[in-house]
Amino acid sequence: MLNTAVSWELLDESPMAGMKFQRENNARTRYLSIEECQRLIASCLAPHTRAIVTVALHSGMRLGEILSLRWGDLDFQSNFILVRDSKNGQARHVPMDATTGALLAAYERRPGSDFIFPSKTGGRLTDIKVGFRNARARAGITDLRFHDLRRSFASHFMMAGGEIYTLQQILGHKTASMTARYSHLSPAYKVKAIDRMNTVWQRALSVPSAPEASPEPSFVTMASQPTLFPVPSTHESFPGAGLNTSDVGAPAD
Repeated sequence: MLNTAVSWELLDESPMAGMKFQRENNARTRYLSIEECQRLIASCLAPHTRAIVTVALHSGMRLGEILSLRWGDLDFQSNFILVRDSKNGQARHVPMDATTGALLAAYERRPGSDFIFPSKTGGRLTDIKVGFRNARARAGITDLRFHDLRRSFASHFMMAGGEIYTLQQILGHKTASMTARYSHLSPAYKVKAIDRMNTVWQRALSVPSAPEASPEPSFVTMASQPTLFPVPSTHESFPGAGLNTSDVGAPAD
């Protein structure tokens, strides 16, 4: 409104000009419970919709990555899926759990198409909006987007005691800050971090201190010796006598 007033020459300049606004934290944290995941899968009627939803919940892959999968991207020997077309531009390997491996191994292959989930013409399937929307309605689940299935995987991975760095590699996040939103879901992760500090202190306390040697009796007095160095007074401090607590490291995110 103020910019409009300036353009209409009602104001010389906007009083809000030059002001910086804080960035809104709009990170969505919606995820499904295990019961909701099972209900959603059971509500998918079309085989390809059910398979795609299952793969998303069990691998954390994006919809576009799943739809781009070809049969040559599956390695059943090592149980890995090769994601060639990743959002961050880098290929990555996503592990297959038992459910994903069994599903893809038994999934029917379309003759003449290399895509695992091809369209009717054999090309790349573009979306499953209708099937997903209908399945969501049958399951009675509201406020759910397909990308929330990826968040559901990540949330349950952390609540099961998974490592944040491993999750970053699975999801294909370029920075750890993108994965850090899930760290609060893992009480075990925080307890493990504190245990590392406890180990540091226990190691320090377990080191035995050297026994103090008894001073030998001396028959030489201070007055009988020349003064080579000034004797510090009791008010002077010695460098390095204090403990630098900043040297104690903290576990990384």
